[in-house]
Amino acid sequence: MNNILIVDDEAGILDILEEFLGDISNNTFRASNGIEALAVLEKEDVKLIISDINMPELDGLGFLGQLKEKNINTPVIIVSGYADKKMLNDAWRLGAYDFIEKPLESANLLEVVSSALLNYDAHMNQRKNMGQKNNTNIITTQLEPTIFENLVKYSKINSLSVDQVINKALGDLFS
Repeated sequence: MNNILIVDDEAGILDILEEFLGDISNNTFRASNGIEALAVLEKEDVKLIISDINMPELDGLGFLGQLKEKNINTPVIIVSGYADKKMLNDAWRLGAYDFIEKPLESANLLEVVSSALLNYDAHMNQRKNMGQKNNTNIITTQLEPTIFENLVKYSKINSLSVDQVINKALGDLFS
């Protein structure tokens, strides 16, 4: 079942995304900030989260941090009209699956949502085959292309080569 949670403080964006996702999602849940979204996640099982960054009470980065702290590994697509380099780096560091800039383009949104749902299904099938529980944090060979894609995105944001990003990460890991 493709349950999707949309988190945005703008009712118009929630309406547009809910209508757009109607053909993809069995159920679409709505929240106007990260606190409401966490409450939805306590009750509902979702495959994908689409979240704004700039929201009251608990913004998108705080929400990502809470997901990471609670070991909730549902893919999160960040949408924002006010992206800067630091915010994007923070979002990647906190585990964002992808970023889409507002105004939203339907073809790009469909591509990213479809990719996230396919990766989620592959990840869950791998866990099922390994007999692991839903909240276990593992990296599988099926997810390596996504990790590589994130390395490429990070390298572009920071004007570095992928090798430089990997060497920096390894240096940070062992320093």
